[in-house]
Amino acid sequence: MLLIDSNVYLKATTKKLDSVTWELLKSTIVKIDVIRQFEEEIGGKYKIENNLTIGKINQFCWANNFLLAHRNDFPPNIDHSKTYTWVETKQKVFKKMLDESLGDRRMEDDCRI
Repeated sequence: MLLIDSNVYLKATTKKLDSVTWELLKSTIVKIDVIRQFEEEIGGKYKIENNLTIGKINQFCWANNFLLAHRNDFPPNIDHSKTYTWVETKQKVFKKMLDESLGDRRMEDDCRI
């Protein structure tokens, strides 16, 4: 569902927090945390990005853009620091992969903003 919703993340990234974006934010952080834990539990050389096409990387990147844009919208008593550290790391990896694959070209709805 995360990747299917990339157009929602594209639009919600620049939107101010309202009841809909708040629910999307809570849902997205849970989904991303499940993926983070999955990658962590498998361990070794497994990385989620190794199983994704460049288009899927771009879609995942939009979910990360959304989370990063709304990072400060979580109450201070809710700690998502592990997840956000993972998101920041993956975002660098994703954008590097997009740069290496596409160079200066941009795909439709390119997440490299």
